Amino acid sequence: MTGDSPLFAAALVASGSLCFSFMGLFVKLAEQHAAATTFSLLAIRSLFGLALNGLAILAHVGAAAAGGSGFVSRPPAAAGGGKRSKRERCGCPMSSRAWLWLSVRCIAGFACVILEYLALQELPLAINTMIVYSSPAFIVIWAALLLHEPIKPIVICCLSVSMCGLVLIVRPWHHQDAVAQAWAF
Repeated sequence: MTGDSPLFAAALVASGSLCFSFMGLFVKLAEQHAAATTFSLLAIRSLFGLALNGLAILAHVGAAAAGGSGFVSRPPAAAGGGKRSKRERCGCPMSSRAWLWLSVRCIAGFACVILEYLALQELPLAINTMIVYSSPAFIVIWAALLLHEPIKPIVICCLSVSMCGLVLIVRPWHHQDAVAQAWAF
């Protein structure tokens, strides 16, 4: 499953985006046709995710234990014929810093999903999805702030145009309900 083709990688990312968009659609449908709360939908999604991730981990560890590389390619053992430890062979993060960032990622992912599910109760699916898919712009901003990655002036220009377009499409100033909160678009 390791393709060195950028086209293959792009197809994987596009497939992931398609699956992510189905998730939003199915949440909206579940809320309309079932007496499901946001937290019950999140619990069901998390249980399925846990089961699928567990299967993927077992397959990865099994492939690595059989002498394969699992799902990801890793550099060969250290120069001088050093053997990799069992933990290195299964691809587990080694440092406590890696565990810290993995924990932060899990918390951020949970917050992302719960906030999206809550927003779906108030916003149309198309608007909600458009806001969610603006995340690459925020990734550039966070990378500059936290990782000190440089941003070219043309990227700043593109980010500005992107955010202006998002605001023009979402139209937060346009309320259909006279008593709607300012944040309820």
